[in-house]
Amino acid sequence: MLIHQKQKTLGACLHQSLREYFKGHDPIELASKAKFNIDVSEEELFCRLSRYFIWKARYPIPLSSDALANVKILSDEKAHFTDYYKPQDIETIHSIINRLRKYVVTEIGINI
Repeated sequence: MLIHQKQKTLGACLHQSLREYFKGHDPIELASKAKFNIDVSEEELFCRLSRYFIWKARYPIPLSSDALANVKILSDEKAHFTDYYKPQDIETIHSIINRLRKYVVTEIGINI
């Protein structure tokens, strides 16, 4: 989706330049870049998952001390606990994937 949205700008870029454009693992930031709207419950899930994307699944300790914080203020300006999973997360992930597929198909303009 990001390549499609920036295809004129990125058309002349080499592989190394694209890597810098897509650098990062923060799903909230990537959704924002792709103009894919998420609600607060999805933002909370992405925030919780990003703790694992960024360091818990890759490193024995966080790369910075701020990664240890397990409460984060989200777009609703409320504090959310970020170090847990709940059974509904799988359903929410499937829902996000389905919405994302529809969004990409609509934006790119292909027929399935």
